[in-house]
Order: sequence, then C-alpha cells, then structure tokens
Amino acid sequence: MEQSFLTKEHIRHFFWNTAERRINRRLKILCDSQLLKRENYPEFGVQPIYRLTDRGREIARVSGAREIRDPGALNPTTLLHDALVTSCRLRLREFWNGEFVPERAIKIREFPEIPDGLFFFPTGHGIAIEIEHSDKGRTRFLRLLERWKETPSIVFILYVAANEKLFTALKRYLQDAPDDQPCGVVLWSELKTGHPLIHSPKGELDLLGQKEF
Repeated sequence: MEQSFLTKEHIRHFFWNTAERRINRRLKILCDSQLLKRENYPEFGVQPIYRLTDRGREIARVSGAREIRDPGALNPTTLLHDALVTSCRLRLREFWNGEFVPERAIKIREFPEIPDGLFFFPTGHGIAIEIEHSDKGRTRFLRLLERWKETPSIVFILYVAANEKLFTALKRYLQDAPDDQPCGVVLWSELKTGHPLIHSPKGELDLLGQKEF
C-alpha cells in the first residue's frame, strides 16, 4: 500500500533465492484472486508493474498496513522516479534498522520539505531520502537544503543521484552546503550493487556501516 506500484525487480527482494517460475506462479495466483492487477507502461518496456486492487488494499489494511490514500491513475512522467524511490528503500533497509515513511505518508505540517521518504530509527532520529533524477540548479538545491535546519530530528539528508553527471553536479553543490546541516550524496549504481561511502562536505562517510543513528 505504501508504494504506488512494484516492478518485478522490486518483488524479487521479497523472494530471495526463489526460482523465477515460482515467483511468476505466485504473482499469477494473486492476480487471478483479484488481489493484484498488472498494468503496462512504455517506460518499463515489456515488463508489467503490479498494483493492489481494492480487495488487495482492504486485506492489507486489515493486516495492519499503513493507511495511505490510493493515488488512482499513475503519472507516467514520474514512473521511473517512483520506481527508483522504491528500489532505494529496499536497498537501504538491508543496511539500516529503521522504519521507512513514504512521501505520501509524510505530513506537510511536520516538515518544512516533503522528501521522497524518511527513515526513522528507534532513537527518534531520521534520515531524509531525496532521489535526484534531474539537475534543479545550485541555487534551488541549496535553498531547499537550508530549510531542513528547521527540523532537528532529521540528522542527515541523503541524496541519491540517478546518474554520474548528476552525481558530479551534486558533489559540487554540496561544497557550499551549510556547515550545520549534515548531508551527502551517493550514486545509485554504486548503492545498488555495493557498500559505497557517502560523499559529504566533510569527506567520505560510512553511513551504511551503521544500523541506526
């Protein structure tokens, strides 16, 4: 319920060491039972995405899933961004002992900015996750970053750059980040497959080596 949709790649995270044919069989059963529905979008080629039906949402709700409004029709212009948010969530939870709060569940009155997601830890501290697909410019980037100082419970802003060119630009912008606002950037391709250090204004940080903050 928390994510608008899942791709096959996302679903594989929940079926570790399971043969592909068994995953496909389970998905077919869920679709035939009208708990999931398949949809196709050109952005994902021939691979379908999977979404909860109304019946599936009701069962998830009864099972204790976070109550989030159904977004209805998906926006094709943000599909790849939304898919990357889910991929980052699944990858980071392999390192961190925190609860992920998706963008649609974040209350705007509690935060000066609504990030793509938040990881909250048992300590009460949180890390904001921002997925960057395009260069918004240095001025806007730093202005938005400055606003996070109004939320002391958020102890770090982690930017995930979708490509090498954007990663280089964000590293340059971070050189002018406020001294009292911990933040950093990582390249998605490195995070996806490894345990990279996070580039920050104060040097390389091993954020992935800690379970909580």
